[in-house]
Amino acid sequence: MNGTAAYLMNPATDTIVFGDELAVGMQVLPENRSIRHDDGSEDSALRAQRFRTIIRIRGITPATGYAPAQVTFLGEWVDGYQEIWAGAVTHGWIVRKEGE
Repeated sequence: MNGTAAYLMNPATDTIVFGDELAVGMQVLPENRSIRHDDGSEDSALRAQRFRTIIRIRGITPATGYAPAQVTFLGEWVDGYQEIWAGAVTHGWIVRKEGE
């Protein structure tokens, strides 16, 4: 993680939801630190520990075989950088509570 401190859920300002509970406008961060995308660059390491806002959700892809249902969304960080994220709805997300 390039020495960047990992963000941990704060009960005063955050809650945790599953991938099928995500909605446009939520500020989110993967709850599981191992799925926070960090390609080793300084920018990536910082983004991996910061909240992004969901600006569009593509939808839920049904489960097939042993693969769980998937959610795909477009997230945007405060600096304007956007990235598509896709993964199982079983992943947890730290979500900033309204007004925090």
